[in-house]
Amino acid sequence: MGRPVPAERPGVLVVDDDDDYRLLVSLALERDGRLFVAGEAPNLAAGLGVASNTDVDMVLVDAGLLIDARAALLALHAAAPEAVLVASACPVLDELAPPLSGDPTRWRLVSKGTPPLELASQLVARLAEHPAAIRSFATRTFPAETSSAGASRRFVAERLRNLVSPDVLDSTTLLVSELVANAIVYARTGCEVEISHEERALRVAVTDYDRSWLRRRHSGPGDASGRGIDLVEAYADAWGSERSESGKRVWFMLELP
Repeated sequence: MGRPVPAERPGVLVVDDDDDYRLLVSLALERDGRLFVAGEAPNLAAGLGVASNTDVDMVLVDAGLLIDARAALLALHAAAPEAVLVASACPVLDELAPPLSGDPTRWRLVSKGTPPLELASQLVARLAEHPAAIRSFATRTFPAETSSAGASRRFVAERLRNLVSPDVLDSTTLLVSELVANAIVYARTGCEVEISHEERALRVAVTDYDRSWLRRRHSGPGDASGRGIDLVEAYADAWGSERSESGKRVWFMLELP
């Protein structure tokens, strides 16, 4: 069974480069009363920023903005793990429907030709059929000590050894130890490591207690450190950083084969 639509009105983030369509969605949902527009963005990059800082139950994205539907899904899942992801397609973009609907993690689809009076009902239906999203299943806090990088690596290895392939395990342990080392060396605080997963993706987040924004450091050939974010960018299928209640969070996602 899909999850029921909550009693409180669910919020929808509308990501579309058409101002008129965003207005149409807002007016249609306001008139229906079951959903409301919690945020708007004209492109995917801006949408990721809004999703990271706004409590939304659904992200409605113009299919024309999805150059790489799988990568977009991973990034949006990371930014808004509990949100239903819906792509709105015009008839001329029907060729996008098979790869979107066939994705194992499942984009939902609605037509941009849906009459405004029917749009809210279709979105409510997509919300109701959504399975459980990414779930957190392991969390541990590490002190501001140099040994924490190795300890975090062992923690992740113990939790994931029987759940993911050796290649995914190697990438995950490498990246988490780099991010924990960054927290200790540059933020000069302890940190929390959280492992989350869904059927086809693994997400790991490292949260430190320094509220300054992440600063990317460029290391030279002879430098012994400073490559953490470069490695995350090279190995992860999606990654990002955001403010948290206690400091900042850096996360990455890896697709599961």
